[in-house]
Amino acid sequence: MWPRTGCEHMVEDSVNEGDVASSVIDHAHTTVGGRAGHYFRRLTHVSMCGPPLLFYYGRDAVLSTTHITAFQLTSLVMFVILVAEIIRMRMNITVIGQRPYENDQPSALVWGALSMGSVLLVLHDAPEFGLPICFAVTFADPVAGELRRAGVSSKNATMGCFIVSLVVWMLCAWSVGTPWLFCLPMAFLTAWSEQLRISKLDDNGSMMIVPLVVVLMTRPWLP
Repeated sequence: MWPRTGCEHMVEDSVNEGDVASSVIDHAHTTVGGRAGHYFRRLTHVSMCGPPLLFYYGRDAVLSTTHITAFQLTSLVMFVILVAEIIRMRMNITVIGQRPYENDQPSALVWGALSMGSVLLVLHDAPEFGLPICFAVTFADPVAGELRRAGVSSKNATMGCFIVSLVVWMLCAWSVGTPWLFCLPMAFLTAWSEQLRISKLDDNGSMMIVPLVVVLMTRPWLP
């Protein structure tokens, strides 16, 4: 579901790109729950495509069902996840789908949830940007992780991440009016930020935070 943090990248990048697949770390063996936990992690990651659709196109349904706005629901979910994560870290536990490094640091799920919530709240009026930012990490990140797990070189895995991101941005340009000019550079930024090595910051966060900052910088110049 959620690929590596910076420390995991350093471990994997220490292996030469020409090395055989036996040198590759198979996270299915280290994930809580084993192979089933690994695929549960991936499935949860892909399911992250649901909240943006609900936020942008299901606001009336959210209000009629929960009697709070989609903005309030997003904020509430972020608060609950953050509090639950603080408690989990204080208790030094990991749950199914998590990996050992997440025992005493914010998990990939939390980084993904808080980053996605931030994207939605900040770009609440711009699904043409919010959707591709969220969808790119939802689909491209697991692809990069599975390619590395299969023994593909880090360079080619990043290329796979870029291609998936580009497809996502182009589909959004075709369907929701995302400016075509953004497709190529934003796909590049998504793939690049998947490789960032920042202590404690999971790429679930960086792959949304970096594109969000760039969109905020460029929107004032759009017609």
